Amino acid sequence: MSANPKVSVILTSFNRGKYIRESIESVLSQTFQDLELIIWDDASSDNSWEIIGSYVDPRIKAYRNDETRRYVANRAIQEIATGQYIAIHHSDDVWEPEKLERQVRFLDENPSIGAVFCQTHVIDETGVLLEDDSHFYATIFDQPNRTRFQWLNFFFYHANALCHPSILIRKLCYEDCGVYRKGLGQLPDLEMWIRLCFKYDIHVLPEKLMRFRVRSNEANASGNRPETQARTATEFHLILENYQQIRSAEEMLAIFPEAEEYVRKEEFEPDYVLALLALQDKALPWARLFGISLLYRLLADPEKASRIKAGYDFDYRDFITLTGKYPVFPHTDETAPVSDLIQSQVKILKATLMESENRIAELQQQLSEQRKSHLAIESSLSWRLMSPLRKISSKMQQVAKTAYLEKFMAMGAPHKGLEVDVDFYLKMYPDVARMGLNPADHYRTHGRREGRLPNPEYIQKLGDFSEFTVTRETLLIIFAEGSAADSENFLIEMMALLGLRYNLIALVIEGDERRMSLRAAGAVVFQVAAKNANPVLWEAVIDNICRCQTIRLALIDGIGPLCFSHILARLFIPTISLPHDLISENHSAGALEETLYWSSLTLFPCQSLLTAARSFFPYLDDRIATVLRQGLSLSALRKQEPLASLHCSPRASNEIVVLGGGELQYQSGVDLFVACAAILIQESPNVRYRFIWIRESEGTTPDQKYISSVVDQIQRMGVAQVMSYFDKKSPATPGYAEADLYLLTTRFSAFSSEGLEAMAAGLPVVCFDQGSVVPEILSEEGLDEACVAPYLDIHHMADQVRLLSENENQRRAIGTLCRSLVRQPKFGREAYISALEKIACSILDRPTQIRTDIEDIHRSGRFCYDFASIQLGREIPEKERIHAYILSWLTGIRRTKPTPGFHPAVYAAEHGLENPHADSFADYIRAGCPQGPWLQHVIRPMDTRKLVVPENQKVALHLHVFYPHLLSAMLERLEQNTFKPDLFVSVPHADHRILVEEILANYSGRVVRLEVVPNRGRDIGPLLTQFGAELLTNYELIGHLHTKLSPHADPDSGASWYFFLLEHLLGGVGGAMADTIIAAMVADPTLGLVFPDNPHPVGWDRNLPHALHLAKRLGIEKLPEHFNFPVGTMFWARAEKLRPLFDLSLTWSDYPAEPVATDGTLLHAIERIFPFLPSPACARNAVVNVSGLSR
Repeated sequence: MSANPKVSVILTSFNRGKYIRESIESVLSQTFQDLELIIWDDASSDNSWEIIGSYVDPRIKAYRNDETRRYVANRAIQEIATGQYIAIHHSDDVWEPEKLERQVRFLDENPSIGAVFCQTHVIDETGVLLEDDSHFYATIFDQPNRTRFQWLNFFFYHANALCHPSILIRKLCYEDCGVYRKGLGQLPDLEMWIRLCFKYDIHVLPEKLMRFRVRSNEANASGNRPETQARTATEFHLILENYQQIRSAEEMLAIFPEAEEYVRKEEFEPDYVLALLALQDKALPWARLFGISLLYRLLADPEKASRIKAGYDFDYRDFITLTGKYPVFPHTDETAPVSDLIQSQVKILKATLMESENRIAELQQQLSEQRKSHLAIESSLSWRLMSPLRKISSKMQQVAKTAYLEKFMAMGAPHKGLEVDVDFYLKMYPDVARMGLNPADHYRTHGRREGRLPNPEYIQKLGDFSEFTVTRETLLIIFAEGSAADSENFLIEMMALLGLRYNLIALVIEGDERRMSLRAAGAVVFQVAAKNANPVLWEAVIDNICRCQTIRLALIDGIGPLCFSHILARLFIPTISLPHDLISENHSAGALEETLYWSSLTLFPCQSLLTAARSFFPYLDDRIATVLRQGLSLSALRKQEPLASLHCSPRASNEIVVLGGGELQYQSGVDLFVACAAILIQESPNVRYRFIWIRESEGTTPDQKYISSVVDQIQRMGVAQVMSYFDKKSPATPGYAEADLYLLTTRFSAFSSEGLEAMAAGLPVVCFDQGSVVPEILSEEGLDEACVAPYLDIHHMADQVRLLSENENQRRAIGTLCRSLVRQPKFGREAYISALEKIACSILDRPTQIRTDIEDIHRSGRFCYDFASIQLGREIPEKERIHAYILSWLTGIRRTKPTPGFHPAVYAAEHGLENPHADSFADYIRAGCPQGPWLQHVIRPMDTRKLVVPENQKVALHLHVFYPHLLSAMLERLEQNTFKPDLFVSVPHADHRILVEEILANYSGRVVRLEVVPNRGRDIGPLLTQFGAELLTNYELIGHLHTKLSPHADPDSGASWYFFLLEHLLGGVGGAMADTIIAAMVADPTLGLVFPDNPHPVGWDRNLPHALHLAKRLGIEKLPEHFNFPVGTMFWARAEKLRPLFDLSLTWSDYPAEPVATDGTLLHAIERIFPFLPSPACARNAVVNVSGLSR
């Protein structure tokens, strides 16, 4: 062996004593001999190290760890290997003798290739070739050669397909790209290949030069086991972040040619494009999670969110749609232990048995009372005297019933005796309606046996309305989700207090454990089986309740998969929703939007949850969303400590005990608790820590994959000796008295009872900002520096724990303060109910006002249904469309205008409302439809035969063509018009000029200019800077349009805005709209600007500072808060109207360079300033509307 061998072979070993000798021999017997063999054993517990030590060969360098550390190859690469090339080998695989020779020759002959792999034979544990062609590993490594860009594409959609121990790689590649990344247990090789392919090409030799061993029972490190599945999913999601290094459109298209439809070179947002690629149908679920996470982070950045909205027409509403479209989490845990399943079933059966016993006892009591009453009646004199008449009456009733049933059966009509409500049954079971079956017959022959409901009254009910106190108001409480462990006790205690003041009606899913507590609070409880819980049944049940009782207020606990607030809004019942979170396994983000939209008020349990909601819905109105914190239940405050010892090893006098707790779920942050513990152990070796996690075990289903991952994390981070775990209900569970502080690592839990209970017990609590209500309480008392870490910053959290650990006096002082904070009366249930009643009073009359507004608007006939609410669908009744419009302005969600030319916000600001809670359009109608700035003249399609446009009218149309393939459609619409304006065309790329010139040859009018312009200023720059002087001098009317393409999850929706603008400004279903607009402007010289009326109002957003500066230069004195403008910057204008902008003499350098931010720029300010340009002779603006067209 030479002093510096050409190849360094790194063989990693861990408990492979059965195979390692064969692996070593396969290296030593290579036909290529200029090598060194570095064997690194990772603390094997079998005879691996003895076998390694039995070799006496100068080429072998053997090393052994004192404990399992993983990533041993990294140290070998960085510190030991001296070869020009490095080969990775595993201790259970075998190389063919000529492997290195073939690979070394290839790298020598191809200096541009960074690494070379080979195809493999697949063998079993005994070394026999695998004959099962269906096995996962049978052909996975038989890959064709690809360019590095094609490999990056393959990895993105398919994960790994390269055999790690087949690689020969240049050492300089490791030096340039880095070694294997720590923290990855399943996919460190794939993550390395991705980084490698961003810089180097790789090659797969089409020869089977090694034998890859597949062990039984999936025992390989990459075997298909629950923990490897969980880890693979997590790691794949993480390593896709490597693709975020793509910054140019050229590189994006080289890797993802399919991204062409998304890439806009002038407004390229790489992370947005990457997210859309991750959401393709062919992508893996973990890639979709990466895509959704990426979009979420982008939308959280105001600048990027604005850029995406302007460049791609994508915003939070589209994001919410996506989160409901792509399931990325499993809904069931197939690997849950059988014991957990059995316990769950036992729990359900016990609950059912208890319910049945309670029901039997209740019925027996009723039966006993009825018997007593019956006996008293039968013993009375009047009963005996009326006996003959009763017999005659009974006979007559029987004859009449028989005749009616015969008539009923002949007609096929429903009858109460058959318990079938025809309308309900057909709505509930559309399959019966589709087949045209008779509901009564179907229920009798099939439905009863299938468990179908004959009518909405056929559900379980505990209690009766006869128990209600007639002088009390009635509340309806709907439990939209299952039991929320965090707030359950507080909520039940609150119901008990409400039951002393109000009649209560509760709706729950059958099996909800809270039903008996609700019954004890005096509530009449309706139970619906989960399989029957759909909107049809709930609406029918609520309708029936409302016929019997007057509901003063409805409370909805949680969000759930069904929108109860929509049902209640249609019945005009004041509704307060109490969400636990924004998105959960029980509901999508879309359900949150519907809840906010239809509820009278949504009460969030903490400010961070409301803030998160506002990131989705930036225009959310303060009138419909606020914060009301819950406190701890009395049972939690009065709870005694379970035991006085830890029930583990005795506690040392200088030991610091850190508690954590919650469900064994990702949201609880058990992994963060472990990671923080590892940091403290490493950085504070002189402090003796004990970490204890107390599991909330009731009403929760453990995430077995997550648990396996955490267990593995504990072992790898070396904290197993200081980490303990207890069930909360176990008698051996330590109490708060044994702890020094509490570490609240929840990623998000709005309520977080664990943290509040720890505070009530007098423990200082260290937590993440925005993680729950706890950091809000602590920050308000000035404890943020000591106790609140930046969100998910475990290093900062560890520093806070360390400082508290070192200062006992500070710990005690903070603990005492924490205890007093959560025991304040303002966190009690009485204070909560008092605040809830006060808030409720402010919204009780809101539904009545909405009903009045609906009636007044509907009666007026002024509501334009196809303009304001076409997105709701034509099958929606007119009054419901008006209702939706009113709520859009009340909530700030999906705001729409009621009719073209009217702006509700301008009316409210300029005219004012007689009733501040009324809708603007309804007030406008009741006020007699007064004139004012809230109205704009509306130009509608006309009979072009009656239009008068002088032939000598000087009209120009500027077209900015960034996307040449859209130009033909634009010209086709223009050709529908009689009048042909002179065209001024700009293109930002010289290579587009020839294509555009060919398309323009088909125009029957005159093309005056076709210019290649700098790619600055988007469409505004060419209009003002390139053509401005000529247009102002030679023309009276100027049109301005540009090609626009909006990539979107729904392509039809993405294109709708662009075609909406073309239809209104050029022509289409409304006829020759360019002729119509030009004729209107010729007829009325005061018209300065004409543009389509956008049904969805847009404001200044982040552009006001630029607009104010621009207004000062233009001599505009005041800019209103609400206004109309040509959204999309497409319009027809009088040249004189545009003169002030032309006179600014803007140069190309005045415009922002590409890529342009999607909001907050000079260009966006110019787009909004057009209506206010100071041109007294043509100051009026008008909007265009084609009936039937909307966005």
